[in-house]
Amino acid sequence: KTVLDYYTQEQIGHVSDLVVAAHAEGRGLGRALLDAAQSWAVGRGYSMMQLFVLPENSGARSLYEGSGYRAEWIKYVRELPASRQ
Repeated sequence: KTVLDYYTQEQIGHVSDLVVAAHAEGRGLGRALLDAAQSWAVGRGYSMMQLFVLPENSGARSLYEGSGYRAEWIKYVRELPASRQ
């Protein structure tokens, strides 16, 4: 899909979810999906693609890094105690 880059406010491509069934992993389907998304973005004239991945998803991170993606942000979260209202 199309989103606006936070800093430049330019339209860029965004992969919301890239999922391959467990029984099909390791067959190049993830790379094919990623390549298709990138081709779509290039066809629209976008200069950048973005996606998000959980830190523990080493397989996906390996795919993305092998496809030229690099980490740009590290997001920190913390669960808070329930409100006492």
